[in-house]
Amino acid sequence: MLTSMLASTQAATLVIGDWVYAVVMALVQGLTEFIPVSSSGQLSILNMLFGGEPAGAVDFYFFLHIPTLIAAIVYFRNDIKDIIISWLPANRESMSAQRRITVFLIIAMLVTGPMGLVFSSRLDAYAANMFILGSMFIVTALMLVSSEYALQKMKQHRSMDKLTPARAAGIGFIQGLAVIPGISRSGSTIAAGLWMGMSREQATRFSFLLTIPVIVAGSLRDTVRWVQGDLVLPSFWISAIAFVIAGIVGYLTIAWMIRLVQRTSLNFFAIYAALLGVILIFLHFYL
Repeated sequence: MLTSMLASTQAATLVIGDWVYAVVMALVQGLTEFIPVSSSGQLSILNMLFGGEPAGAVDFYFFLHIPTLIAAIVYFRNDIKDIIISWLPANRESMSAQRRITVFLIIAMLVTGPMGLVFSSRLDAYAANMFILGSMFIVTALMLVSSEYALQKMKQHRSMDKLTPARAAGIGFIQGLAVIPGISRSGSTIAAGLWMGMSREQATRFSFLLTIPVIVAGSLRDTVRWVQGDLVLPSFWISAIAFVIAGIVGYLTIAWMIRLVQRTSLNFFAIYAALLGVILIFLHFYL
């Protein structure tokens, strides 16, 4: 009887642990997907603290990107609607700016896609290596600081529709590097937008719009793996609650971030990323 009681206690602890793990991961994903501190890097650190398996953690990261995708679609629904209807023949002239933005998003994605495939086979190893994580957080910090410096040197800012194909490709290339945990996808693309001459607000909107096709592509791949039974996730209810939490927090974070960048430097995020990177590298050598 004592053995059965101990087994029941261990099972209950495991379930509670699963709930805590999933809820914390969902909160962090919803918050950090849209602020420049690398959601994958933060989740990798949390997964180490929880003692999770790297392969299963990467699957859960990708799963939690789906609700943040939905959050971005809901928040930018008017922008998306304008982009779609701009391709109607009747709107060819009046909505040319939206058509150009669509072309630039596509160019950026065409550059990002192959880079994601190159790095994807190594994600488990990257996510479990504190030296790589720490180094990439420092790379994120350097991107943010240098982009703020570039912004201060600009006399005139471009809007999203005033990019060029080459500049859009450059943003796509930088975004491709953000597949590596520790390099912030939003931070790298916002930084690239600033390097390309956009204002903080315009660079942030372009970055968040670019989130949508990126996550759609990843979600399609994971849906196939889910159907095939290859995707490792927590139980249905735990995954469902985590899904809702990540979506709500993601939506609120987008709204907050859009307002924040209009008046605040990104250097505060750079300081956080740099300090975290130094701590991780220190722990790598001295743990």
